Amino acid sequence: MCWRSRHSKRARRQQSVPPAAGRRRSKQRKAGIASPAAVRRNENTERRGRRIWLLEIDTLGKVEIVIDGQSLETKRKASHRLLDLLKAIVAFGSEEVPVAKLSDALWPDADGDATQETFKKSLARLRQLLGVEEVVQLQHGCVSLNRELCWVDTLAFEVAVKRRETQCAAEISDKRLGQDGLGISTYKGPFLGLDTCPPWASPYRESLRRRFVRLCLCEAERAQADQQVDLARRRLEQAIEVDPLAEPIYQRLMLLHKANGHHAEVAALYDHCRFALGRWAGLRPSPETEVILHST
Repeated sequence: MCWRSRHSKRARRQQSVPPAAGRRRSKQRKAGIASPAAVRRNENTERRGRRIWLLEIDTLGKVEIVIDGQSLETKRKASHRLLDLLKAIVAFGSEEVPVAKLSDALWPDADGDATQETFKKSLARLRQLLGVEEVVQLQHGCVSLNRELCWVDTLAFEVAVKRRETQCAAEISDKRLGQDGLGISTYKGPFLGLDTCPPWASPYRESLRRRFVRLCLCEAERAQADQQVDLARRRLEQAIEVDPLAEPIYQRLMLLHKANGHHAEVAALYDHCRFALGRWAGLRPSPETEVILHST
């Protein structure tokens, strides 16, 4: 089957719905019907460590803020500048981020006193927006997200990747094929989505992408080592669907098709790579990709 015919858009995650009124919830409980917020929490329980968090921050693939099981979009309208402050905290590691670093990224043209005042006001408004002051902590000139109250997908991804990389290395040496790890499933797409990425967020986006690519290539190598070429191909295709800007994934899949004499698939993959890089990054395929395309 042609790779292009297999390529499809990933389904959007279901948006959370505001919980019903108390009387309706009571009737639902008696009837054994879960509320929309409860359904959403159950869907995320496995991925988020079997725990219900006060604040959930999704930034991989798209930005979504969930407060007590309810999407921020359904609760109130947030200004882009306040969300930029939250995104920057995540982009700089979520823990012990210097205020000066946040200020330089978000308000580069403001002078010292004005910058401090702007930051104080923005932090107060962000806390008010999130509804719990303790979620965003400020101590000794550094900002941190309270890990006891807050779940962040990027942090969960990094923890899962460390564990999975160790497992993957062991499985390759033993030539054993395991199941897909949590690390890959946690990565839903590029940091902050495919839209234009602020300069201060680009290093973190690329760092996350590199780890995702390494994990995907590891999974593909495991499949190939176990003589499961079709499985390796499917995993690489799925990775491209998740992050169409991950050029090393295209390269590995092109080599896989070339080794099996599927030259039309190689050309189709190159065209897809060129389109994606041009549309979302303003780039062209690298010389390495060009070599794979034109090599015999």
